[in-house]
Amino acid sequence: MGVVITTAQGQSFEEVYSYGMDEYIEKCTNLPVVRKINGGTVFRVTYEGEDWTNDMKGAFEYACKIWEEQLPSALPLNITVKIGTIRGGGGQKLLSKVTSTRYDDFNPFISASSLSSQIKGIILAEYNRGHNVQYVDSIKENDFFDVADISITYNKAMLNEFSYSLYATPQDKYDFVTLALRDIARGLGIASNITADVTNKKIIFPQYTATYEGIVLGAIRGGNTSQAYVNATKGSVPININSYGTLSLYAPSPFQNGVSLNSFIPDPNKNITQLLTYEFGRGTVVRDITDNYKSLFKHGLGWEVMIATGGSHSDVNGVTTGNTGEVIPYGGTITGDTPIFLTETNSRNEHHSCNIKTYDTSDFNIEEYCKPYDCNYRPNAPIDTEGWTVALLKKNGTWDIVYDLPTIPSYLDVSMSDFQYHYDMNEYARTADGFLRCRVVYNQNYPDYVYGGTYRDMKTRYYVLDYLPQRTEMKFSGVMPTTSTRALTNEYMRDIKIGIKNLEGTERIVVEQLDEGERVPSKFEINDFKKGYFVATVDKEFYSEFTIVAYNKNGSTRSETVEIAPLEPASQNFEIQVFNNEIKIKNTRKRNLSKTLLASYEILTLNGYATRSLLKGNIENNEPTINISSLKAGTYVLNYFDTRNIKHSVKFQKQ
Repeated sequence: MGVVITTAQGQSFEEVYSYGMDEYIEKCTNLPVVRKINGGTVFRVTYEGEDWTNDMKGAFEYACKIWEEQLPSALPLNITVKIGTIRGGGGQKLLSKVTSTRYDDFNPFISASSLSSQIKGIILAEYNRGHNVQYVDSIKENDFFDVADISITYNKAMLNEFSYSLYATPQDKYDFVTLALRDIARGLGIASNITADVTNKKIIFPQYTATYEGIVLGAIRGGNTSQAYVNATKGSVPININSYGTLSLYAPSPFQNGVSLNSFIPDPNKNITQLLTYEFGRGTVVRDITDNYKSLFKHGLGWEVMIATGGSHSDVNGVTTGNTGEVIPYGGTITGDTPIFLTETNSRNEHHSCNIKTYDTSDFNIEEYCKPYDCNYRPNAPIDTEGWTVALLKKNGTWDIVYDLPTIPSYLDVSMSDFQYHYDMNEYARTADGFLRCRVVYNQNYPDYVYGGTYRDMKTRYYVLDYLPQRTEMKFSGVMPTTSTRALTNEYMRDIKIGIKNLEGTERIVVEQLDEGERVPSKFEINDFKKGYFVATVDKEFYSEFTIVAYNKNGSTRSETVEIAPLEPASQNFEIQVFNNEIKIKNTRKRNLSKTLLASYEILTLNGYATRSLLKGNIENNEPTINISSLKAGTYVLNYFDTRNIKHSVKFQKQ
């Protein structure tokens, strides 16, 4: 089984199955220290289903961060990830299913299919040039931007055969980060829906092809479907992508639907082939996906802006990509004596002119939608405001202006201590190293002597900023097989697994564990935390609270506290004894005597019409005695509260 295409309301959904070889193929390429940061594209991830643990989510989001650094600029891309049952053939391990959203005949300039991710890249590029051309009359409402561009389903039957570790260490499992990187690549369009009738040795040509598929089809197409089959089963098929080079597709004989023409023969000089190698098995770990994506996306995936003629002057935006080697230290300063430091030689876009399309089919305005993603956008100022801005990328794809200097010409000298953060730090995007993603823009307006009016001359540069660790997120994953000495020797102890994520940029993790009835938490350090989880030992009958303190060289960040309920709660812990002048609250179980389980009490009167508190106070010891000598004879209610503020009530009579 290879590719399935379904169509609904103008959209077509292309499903590509992802396979792994059922063997151990050890390979390891780690994330390079210095990598280009190409822009501000983000993935907005939605998880469906209850099977997702935090170590699984953390591994997937790590793959997203790696890809985000490499992508050309685009409007936010939506990914929906699921866990489900997948059935397919092919003789290999079926790992996942990738669905891309595409539109057939959506673009009046070309007859091929357009992937929604491709459309988002082109729309933003056209907006930045000042002229929306290709899709302006095809998008009628902003719902287009909310649908999933990529949907990925992971095979539920294979979950235990994946390693969710962030470490680039081969294991006898399929590396989930590598698999996610491969699936995202296919979702972006580096995939083929070309299948074959193997019995009759004929290629089945698709009705519509996206840009990359058209290149693959052109490489195998002969005089007929039979000749195309011969060409597609020669072991390898070379495809040439303009300005990028030649890639060799894996083309075994006989044709394997879902595998043939959907992976590469690895080339040491092209990392996309290392990632999408046909030799993917257990122990294959790929983190370095750096490549010439500017050319690959433009000419291989169709992220190319059409240039029309006539009309008005375009704005200019000279963009310089940053890299992870240009890290602004924590508390450091961004300095530039002139705007020239923002842009490299020949990085300015050419001046282009074209006819502006009119919005005659809908009230929806693409320019207004794109405005928050404009490099010179300020929430409460005109889009052509002159001067400097420094902005931080948020996880939703918009930018927070943390410094604004509306003066020209001027000298930029801004410290991170001068930034005004308008959001919780957990809302800002991070790189795969845990750095904040920063954009510096200088804009100056000039008269347009050709077309009249003015145009913006912007210069942009991307940076990464070192900062405090992210706030680690925790989630209970389940009970582990017995691993600790305490659990082995004590029938009440259990080992539990807690998944963690947001680990990029963290160098050390300390866990604080506060067990119910204890006043002071115990602390322990997790040395291998990038596995995506830690194991803790808890008493099965009591609550436990966990807080993580994440450290790096800049300081520490505390997580929110997670409470784990008793795995096997005891039915009764307290017994109330009422005497003439006092009440005693006793622990019914000897193993509770060392724990302080109660916090406070109150005694209320009952008269049939109203209740009021007569006595109340804090409980300071394990088996408290409450003096009730001041109470008159009658019926009362004792409410006592445990350390979790849960109320327990009992009615009593005083003689």
